Formats: sequence, structure tokens, C-alpha cells
Amino acid sequence: SYQYMTDNGAFTLAAPAADSVIDILVTNGASAGSITFSGFTVGSSTGSALTTTNGNKFVISIRRINSVSTYSIYALQ
Repeated sequence: SYQYMTDNGAFTLAAPAADSVIDILVTNGASAGSITFSGFTVGSSTGSALTTTNGNKFVISIRRINSVSTYSIYALQ
């Protein structure tokens, strides 16, 4: 599943409720805020650092398998 969004303020991204895969293209708007992740199991590195610079783009790749949710971040600039 593919989704896209504009980050125009801080928000929380929660882990999916059912096993699934989703890629979200995030484009920072003029008032982009930080993204907080809730309910995920991740190691010390989740990929690229998220910024709040207007126009920056990222793909957040989310997986939930057997009730374990994880994510990776890919910067596109």
C-alpha cells in the first residue's frame, strides 16, 4: 500500500493494528513539525534522519509481521 502526505505540524505515527506493509511519502510543508513514532519495535538505526526543512521528502516504510511493527526512513534529498 502506498500513501502520501504533507507534514504541516508535529504529529504521532502509530504502528498498524494488523499485519501489513505501507510506504508513506512525506513532503515537508512550510510549518513541518517533528514526527513521533508509537508502538514500533526498532533497533538503534531506523535509517535517515527526519528534518523539518520545507520541501524535504522522505519515504517511511512500515512493516507489521506477526504483531511486530517496525519502520525505516529514506531521505530523498
